[in-house]
Amino acid sequence: MIQHSLAGLYWRLFGVFVTALLVSCGFLTYNNIVILRISLSKLLAFNIPVIVSTSILFALILTAVTRWRLKPVWRELEGGGESGTKESATLRLWGLPSELFWWMMALTAFGCAFYHADALYDSILGVNGYGSRTLILILQNIMAEMMTGLTSAILFFVLLRRVAKRYLIMLHPSRLPAKAHGSFWHPLIWTYTSCSILVVFSVLRLLLQGSAAEIRFGWLAATFAIYFMFSFAVYRLLTKQFTDELRELTEGIRVLLQGNRARLHETVPVLSDDEVGQLSAAFNELQTIVAAKYEAVDRELALASEMQRQLLPGTSARAAAYTVVSRFKPAKEVGGDLYDIVSLDDSRTAVLVGDVSGKGMPAALLMSAALALFRSEIRAGGTAAEIITRLNRSLSDMLHGDMYVTLGLALFDASDSTVRYASAGHVAPYLIRAEDVLQIPVCSLPAGIDADETFEDTVLPFLPGDRLVLYTDGIVELTDEAGDMIGFDRFEKLLTDMDRDVPVEAQLEWLTRLLPEEGSPDEDDRTLLIIAMDSGGAI
Repeated sequence: MIQHSLAGLYWRLFGVFVTALLVSCGFLTYNNIVILRISLSKLLAFNIPVIVSTSILFALILTAVTRWRLKPVWRELEGGGESGTKESATLRLWGLPSELFWWMMALTAFGCAFYHADALYDSILGVNGYGSRTLILILQNIMAEMMTGLTSAILFFVLLRRVAKRYLIMLHPSRLPAKAHGSFWHPLIWTYTSCSILVVFSVLRLLLQGSAAEIRFGWLAATFAIYFMFSFAVYRLLTKQFTDELRELTEGIRVLLQGNRARLHETVPVLSDDEVGQLSAAFNELQTIVAAKYEAVDRELALASEMQRQLLPGTSARAAAYTVVSRFKPAKEVGGDLYDIVSLDDSRTAVLVGDVSGKGMPAALLMSAALALFRSEIRAGGTAAEIITRLNRSLSDMLHGDMYVTLGLALFDASDSTVRYASAGHVAPYLIRAEDVLQIPVCSLPAGIDADETFEDTVLPFLPGDRLVLYTDGIVELTDEAGDMIGFDRFEKLLTDMDRDVPVEAQLEWLTRLLPEEGSPDEDDRTLLIIAMDSGGAI
C-alpha cells in the first residue's frame, strides 16, 4: 500500500510538471501567433519542438529535484523514519510548492540566458548588424518567456499544494513545529501579483506591437479574457484549498461540540504552517485536553458508579422471613434511584424504595445522603409513617426545597402476616394476591419540600404466595419500539399475566424481559423490586 502511494506520488508530481509546462507552451504559442504574428508552420518547424523538448527537460529536472528534496517524506511513508523525521517530512511538504515556484523561475531565467546569449552579446557589442532596436526586441522576448515561466511556476505552486495535501493527510501531523512561521497571505499575494503581471504584460505587449490603427481589438479583448480567466481560475483554486481546510476544521469543531466521544481522539491534520494550520494545531491541543478531561471524568464516574452499587443491596436478598429480588439501572453512570433492605429482627423486614429528582451526579449524591439517613432512622424504630416523617424533616432542613425525594417504605411483619406501607410522593405499589392485582393508593408530597408534611400508614395482610411490587417511575415511563409509553395500565396488565406458581426470581426475570431494554434518550433511572414471604409462612 505504501509503495503504491509512493509510486502514485511520483506520477502525480510528474503529471503536475507536464501539465503546467504544456499550459505554458500553449500560452507561448498563442503569444507568438497573435502578438508576434509568426505563422504556425514556422512555429512547427523550429519553435514548438524546442519549446516542447525544453519543457520535457525541465519536467525531468524538477522531478529529480523534488525526489531529492522529499527524501524525508519517502522515509517516513516507508516507515523507516527516525525521531524527528515526521517533522522534517512535514516541513518539506509544506515548503515544496514555494520551492518549486522559484526553481521554475530559475530554470526559465537560465534557459532564456542560454537561448539568447549570442544575440544579446551581438546586440550589446553592435556586431553582425545588431543594434539597440534588436536589443529591445530580444529583451521583450526574454520578458515574454519569463512570463511563460511565471505561468508554469504559478500552476506548480497551486497544483503542488493540492498534491502535498494528500500526503500530508497520510503523515497526519497534529501539531505545528517550532520552525513553522508561514502566513496564508503570502501565497495569496504571490498568486494575485503574478496573475496580475501576466494579464497586464500580455495586454501591454499587444498594445506595443503597433499603432492604434494596426491593433486588432478583437485579439486584444480575447488576450485579456484568456489571461484573466486563467488568473481567476488559479486564484479560485488556491482560495478553495484554504476554504476546504477551514471546512474540515469546522467539522472537527462541530464534532467536539456534539460531544461525540467515539471521535474525541481524531485529530485534524495540520496541512499548512499558516494561520489555518496554527488554528488546526490549537484545535488538536484543545481536543487532547478535552479528551483527557473526559477520561478523568469517566474514571471518577466509574468509581462513583461502583461505590453507588456497593451502597445498594444485591439483586437477591433474604431478610427474616422474606425474599427480595431487584433490578436497578441508572439512566447515566450514576443515578438517583435508591432502595434498601433491612432485617429488623427474626420476623420483621423493612424495604425502602426512592427516587431523587434529577439525574446524574447531584441526584447520586442526594441518593447517598437519603440512604444514610434512612439507615439511621430505621434503627430508631417506629411505624412506616413515623420513619418517613423523620426522613422528610431531615431532608427538608438539608435541601430547602431545591430538590426532593420520593420515598416508599414497606415494613413487613411475619408474626402477624402484615405489611405496613407509607409513601412520600412515590408511585403506588402493587399487591399481587391469587388472581388479583391491587394498587395501594397513596397521596402525599415528596420528602424535602415541606418539613411539616404528615404521612399515613396503610396496613394490609401479606400472606405466603403474595407479592409486593415496588418500583420507580422510570419503569412506567419506558417507551416501546413504537415510541409509546408503557404506562400504568400496561404495567398492571403485565403483573396480571405473571405466572403465580414460579419462584419470585423467575417472576422478576420474566417481567424485566418483557419490559423495553432501552427507553427514550431522556429516560429516567429505573428500579424494580418484588418481595415475597417464604413458603414457611408466619413465624
